[in-house]
Amino acid sequence: MRIITLFLTLILFLAVSCNGTTAVDEEENNDKNDEQNEETYERPDDLPGFYVEGRHIYDRCGEEVILRGVNRMTIVLDFDYDEAGRPVFNPLSLQEIAKTGANSVRIMWMMWRDAHLVEEAVAKAIELEMIPILEMHDATGDWSKLDEVVDYWLDELLDIVKTYERDLIVNIANEAGNQHVSDSQFLEGYAEAVGRMRDADIRTPLMIDATTWGRNVEQLLRVAPDLMKEDPDRNLIFSWHPWDTGENEAARVTNAMEKSVDEEIPFVIGEFSHTSVGCVGEVPYHHIMAEAERLGIGWLAWSWGPGNGDCETMDMTTDATFESLFDWGLETAVTDPNSIMNTSVRPYSMSEGKCRGD
Repeated sequence: MRIITLFLTLILFLAVSCNGTTAVDEEENNDKNDEQNEETYERPDDLPGFYVEGRHIYDRCGEEVILRGVNRMTIVLDFDYDEAGRPVFNPLSLQEIAKTGANSVRIMWMMWRDAHLVEEAVAKAIELEMIPILEMHDATGDWSKLDEVVDYWLDELLDIVKTYERDLIVNIANEAGNQHVSDSQFLEGYAEAVGRMRDADIRTPLMIDATTWGRNVEQLLRVAPDLMKEDPDRNLIFSWHPWDTGENEAARVTNAMEKSVDEEIPFVIGEFSHTSVGCVGEVPYHHIMAEAERLGIGWLAWSWGPGNGDCETMDMTTDATFESLFDWGLETAVTDPNSIMNTSVRPYSMSEGKCRGD
């Protein structure tokens, strides 16, 4: 037995001497290499417009931008019809939103309407010095439609995205997926979506909503670091829609925001109101705005109105004009210390069309 033991020891010694490492050493070296690769990764220097660095969003000139704006259901509320019954874009709501000082507006779109019609809304937002965040609403709560939405981006919206890529943020799919989407499905599904869009030369920031109708912030923040690594441009923004209510929601808001800061995740509140679907309960909207201001996190209120089918009091206005802002909408847009008007800063590149010093 002693001879066999000595023989095995000799073999192990020779193996280590020849290879220089053991299996444990190789595992440790692989971990170190992964860390070094992540640390030495450099953001591409040819991105055309907005980009993320760490947890922050920057414009093409390198000026930090903290989103402050609103959602607008453009596809259903901002079109009139001419005598022949053809849809004609009405810019009134965007003009009125701009009066708040908003630096961004999230524009709702869907596949049932001709894609070329949204171009006027995107162009008008830019003209009004607001960052257009174009979002597709068809996959809301339905994970199976994510691929179809990406098809629409590539087949119908690609030219528009390329035309306005300097000033545009692309929100791939509104609230895709219900509560049954696993972490691995979320990672794999969006990794494929991001890859397809980057392969098509879409270089804008890609905004990714949480599953469970936008509510699952815990999953969103768990998966975000790995999903960011799947993007060759490292140019993703992660968006939570805090529609849950209850006495613990304020603490949940703080915990989620602080986690995003601690882990350097580009994170925004993509939708919120004063109440939830069906006008049930209270969303801690004052707390959301205050914590976002404290931590430098962007937000977009839902929604300008009128026309909210989920709950009429989610409307911020009664007739889409600045003068008709009321109740929580007036607070969020104007009167609260952390309102849009009191905290929004428009990037110089949007207001002047050039970088400082040019």
